[in-house]
Amino acid sequence: MRILHIIDSLCLGGGAERMVFNISNEIAQRSGLNIAVFVLHDSSYFRGVNYSDLIDLLDENVYYQECNAILKFNIFGNSSSNIEKLTYEIERFNPDVIHTHLLESEILSRINKFDKAVYFSHCHDNLPILKCKSFFNL
Repeated sequence: MRILHIIDSLCLGGGAERMVFNISNEIAQRSGLNIAVFVLHDSSYFRGVNYSDLIDLLDENVYYQECNAILKFNIFGNSSSNIEKLTYEIERFNPDVIHTHLLESEILSRINKFDKAVYFSHCHDNLPILKCKSFFNL
């Protein structure tokens, strides 16, 4: 079975990121399971952490890919995304399960549907981005 985790970034300070590390490393030790972690954004600038050191925390059996995917949301209909590399890498890995973490990963992973894969959405918080106090906060 081929299991793909998709997450916005791998900043070590977050709970979702830590969960992806833990789940991926555990699954990588089991026979018959192939695991991959795709990250939408390079997080090297985030919290002063050396990004390459974070990647070293992943088990050597975990396939890692940075996808540089972008979502620009606009409520007036001019939303755009850049998911060519993400789509290519998903097709290449050919997952049986796509396990997404955090809002942007949820959205971008579903722009192109992969019929063979079963999707699993992991909500790590209450998505405060969806709680707008007024129209102008959108």
